[in-house]
Amino acid sequence: MGKLAGSLGESEDKTKKAFDVAGSALLGGLMKQMSNPQSAKSVFDEVSRFDPGVLGNITQMLTGGGTKDSNSALTSMGTKMIGSLLGSNQNSIISMIARLTGIGEGTAKTLLTMLAPLFMGTIAKQVYADRMGHLLADKPNFAAAVVFYAIFVAGLVYFVIQPAVQDA
Repeated sequence: MGKLAGSLGESEDKTKKAFDVAGSALLGGLMKQMSNPQSAKSVFDEVSRFDPGVLGNITQMLTGGGTKDSNSALTSMGTKMIGSLLGSNQNSIISMIARLTGIGEGTAKTLLTMLAPLFMGTIAKQVYADRMGHLLADKPNFAAAVVFYAIFVAGLVYFVIQPAVQDA
């Protein structure tokens, strides 16, 4: 929390309060969206397209690391997400976070923008685990992968490339 506070230019205490309030606001926004079937489908579609692998970049961003390009992409993603989760209430929620925690509105918006991808990524990770977890191995089986791709390439050569060359 110290690195995040430093990157936001706030005390660790205020940052923790703001983190908690912003997380609650995002959860509240998600709950509101889920109460409407059309909005729920939209959120689910967004979560389904989210790449949980980006969570490592979010952690770097939250702790002041990451590249300028990756942070910019995550900020853009976060801006879109808070817009879809909070809708027209976005500015009033940012003001509320600032007022309740003693941080500036710009800092509150930055924190929300940083937290939204983490929040949605955590949900996406759970969606992936629920829907595909049983298909994923705990550890990759490299021997099986080598055999699969060897058969795949041999099949391409035998069934696709060789006939195409003979017909040419």
